[in-house]
Amino acid sequence: CDRKVTQEQMTMLGDAMTKFGLKLFQEVKLKREEPNVIVSPLSIALGLSQLALGAENTTETLLLDTLHVRSLNCFHNVLKTVLKELTETATTAVTRIYMKKGFEAKNKFIKESEKFYGTKPATLGGDQGDNMKAINKWVEEKTKGKIKEFLLEIPDNLVLLLLNAIHFKGLWKIKFDPSQTKLDTFYINNETYINTDMMTSSTLPLSIITDENWLAQVGRFSFKGNISLIVIVPYNRKLNASIFQDLNVTDLYNKLPKEKPIFVKLPKFKLDFSLELSKVLSALGLEELFKNPNFGKITDEPIFVSNVQHKSTLELQEDGAEAAAATSITMSRSFVGFHVNSPFFFLLMDDNSGVPLFLGSVTNPNPEAKVLASPKLSETLESQKMKKYGFDPK
Repeated sequence: CDRKVTQEQMTMLGDAMTKFGLKLFQEVKLKREEPNVIVSPLSIALGLSQLALGAENTTETLLLDTLHVRSLNCFHNVLKTVLKELTETATTAVTRIYMKKGFEAKNKFIKESEKFYGTKPATLGGDQGDNMKAINKWVEEKTKGKIKEFLLEIPDNLVLLLLNAIHFKGLWKIKFDPSQTKLDTFYINNETYINTDMMTSSTLPLSIITDENWLAQVGRFSFKGNISLIVIVPYNRKLNASIFQDLNVTDLYNKLPKEKPIFVKLPKFKLDFSLELSKVLSALGLEELFKNPNFGKITDEPIFVSNVQHKSTLELQEDGAEAAAATSITMSRSFVGFHVNSPFFFLLMDDNSGVPLFLGSVTNPNPEAKVLASPKLSETLESQKMKKYGFDPK
């Protein structure tokens, strides 16, 4: 498996990670009633893949099936290659296995973990406070200070802890002008709204479509390093999970037209999301990991996963690789725009492989802001808006 990874293998990995990610996101949404949800299929898959290196028989099969990669040859090497390309941009992703004192990892597993995932499994000491400090220090160092205080506590009955963390702060291909960022309205639903910082550009190159099945507008923003942010904004201001159930990312990419400069509004936000994943992963069919797995390639001792800790952080600010070119102002005089001023789904994708770094939904980009009551929308204004996009509001 040391041969050069092909584009076909990377695309297969992207399709597999997307299937895994969409199921994962739906389970997380069921378990957490919060205004904003973000998960990283890439980060969580890294942790599960490292476990798969040490798994045997049905446990290994279960892990590879859940990740949809059983038919992908040299899977660990393909994942390593994609991760290496991503970490050359703005992504920092780490994964590590911690085991209770008294468990020794086998040499082959240690070497393969280091080869494919860049980390050795670690053994915890006897003092939980010291363990927590050591884990938090390791995560902070590995993420260059981007993720601090990863853990707030360690469960007393811990046997094996699977840790994964990811941080992304990308540079837009064309940056937003900070002087154009202004306080503006974001509708939480049809009854309430907040005021929040909204990045604005009258000439941002963007690829947009209207999807009549979803009754939503879809836009694709470009980051430096072949990363795309795909944003789906339903017209009724409701995040219907069926959108993600029907989502085929390859089809969506193919539908999106060439970029053209249009008027864009996008809220600034920073999402920090922490989650213990054992219930979510059990719902995806991985109960065996937490009960009676076979990790014979890790250790000869009977061992099971007691905790899966995940943290994702994502920042969207004005920072870009370059300023908008003056020539892009020669735009058509149509007033079509892409205003992200109501709840939206988003996917942050690696364009080369199709691997999703993040999937999420935002209902309130500024939870600290005061929630205000919306004035009743004028029927005529609403009708005009819907007609503009080709829908009958009724």
